[in-house]
Amino acid sequence: GDWSVLTITEDGDLTLNETAVTGANHISDGGGLFNVSTLTLNDSTVRDNSTALTGGGIYSLGTLILNNSTVSGNSAGGSGGGIDNASSVTTVVLNNSTVSDNKAGADGGGIVSMGPVTLTNCTVSENLATLNGGGIYGLGMISLTSSILSGNIAHSSGNEVYFNTSGGGSSPESAYNLFGHSGETSAQAFSGFTPGASDVNAASDGSTPTALDAILNTTLADNGGPTKTHALVAGSPAVDIDSTCN
Repeated sequence: GDWSVLTITEDGDLTLNETAVTGANHISDGGGLFNVSTLTLNDSTVRDNSTALTGGGIYSLGTLILNNSTVSGNSAGGSGGGIDNASSVTTVVLNNSTVSDNKAGADGGGIVSMGPVTLTNCTVSENLATLNGGGIYGLGMISLTSSILSGNIAHSSGNEVYFNTSGGGSSPESAYNLFGHSGETSAQAFSGFTPGASDVNAASDGSTPTALDAILNTTLADNGGPTKTHALVAGSPAVDIDSTCN
């Protein structure tokens, strides 16, 4: 029906453990989840939800924390195919999580965030934005550590990462990440963002040009964790980053 699966109001926080939020179709913001308080997902999946507006998987005006979780196959007619953080003063934190195969009719195929967004040990891949920021579109602080952003597509600019400098956020921070693949140039992969000294740039003109299928398995699969993930392939340059950072 025309509802988000769950709405978290200002009156209370919600933690979901080992939960699947799936199959919702909503004409308003937040296909799967609508959060205005604090929402924490542990070992959970948000998949195959849709909205005519923004936040196909999750729409948040509060604090959003994902641990060992996957957001996949969601779609939004507007921005934020997977996740839309629509507040400049609230945070999105992803740890050991995957954002994959989400689609946005505007910006942020995987994630769009007006406020600070922090990813640690995450994979953002196979997301699509009709406009900017296939993987991530950020207006606030972006902090990326030991993560993979590769194989995302934006029809306008910033396939992997688009940072909107007009949003007033401080410059993005990144360390020990892998960005892009050899099927795109750095100019196509990034807008308003430059990989850090410890990052691997796998774009065609980057430090380590690498084909997408030599970085990770492009199909989400059960790889032994609580949710489906993209496994690294043998010899992937991302393997060395993980070992260096750990």
